[in-house]
Amino acid sequence: MELGEGCLEQLSGRHAPETVDAALKAAFARARSQYGWQPGPDMGSGTLVLEKNNWTATVALPGTPAQGLQAPVGVSLVCVDADSAGAPSATGTPGRSAVGPS
Repeated sequence: MELGEGCLEQLSGRHAPETVDAALKAAFARARSQYGWQPGPDMGSGTLVLEKNNWTATVALPGTPAQGLQAPVGVSLVCVDADSAGAPSATGTPGRSAVGPS
């Protein structure tokens, strides 16, 4: 399996630390229910993973930031080059709205 050309996206931002975990879990739940994403492999309790076609979205739930700072959030979107893996080609991309705020 190889990463396809242009198959890596990094999305980042900051969120209120009191609600960041709940917001990320709600966004991933919305991606499953409204956009057809499926649960990905279990990478532990501090990581959320979704898959759709040849795309995988991963986010580590942030720890507690220093007092007075917002929690940093980073979501990685990675695709596997379907041609090199021998898998069927996926149509389109997963779309940024699938894991972003509604």
